[in-house]
Amino acid sequence: MAGKDKDLNAIALRNIAVAHKQLGNIDKSVDAYKEALMIHPNDENILKPYLGILEKQEDYGEYLEVASRLIQLDPSDASYYLLYVGALVGAKRYTDADEWIKRAKALIQNPTDEAAIRQYERKVAAAARFAAEVES
Repeated sequence: MAGKDKDLNAIALRNIAVAHKQLGNIDKSVDAYKEALMIHPNDENILKPYLGILEKQEDYGEYLEVASRLIQLDPSDASYYLLYVGALVGAKRYTDADEWIKRAKALIQNPTDEAAIRQYERKVAAAARFAAEVES
């Protein structure tokens, strides 16, 4: 498949995935995202919306893998670290989440980043407290 055809196929598959998601066909959406990622495994425009599906499915293992790819693509983007933190919280890995928040703090570039990181700090702390209460 020629380069331009591959690009168009990846875009079409991403759009099909979005349409399936909106229609409630989650399995078909996942399949389309995976097919698009086979063509362009590091396309942020495919990876980011795919995370939304993974979060709804509570597939935190895959979510962590996809968020990790985003971090590798742009290690200076604090928002990608926070996506990773969100998956760690979903997976109930609160200590790891705290460590990744520290990494995100080192990347603060503006007040929006700072506010988002503070929000995630509160989210992690609240989830950890709740988990501790449930265990006791």
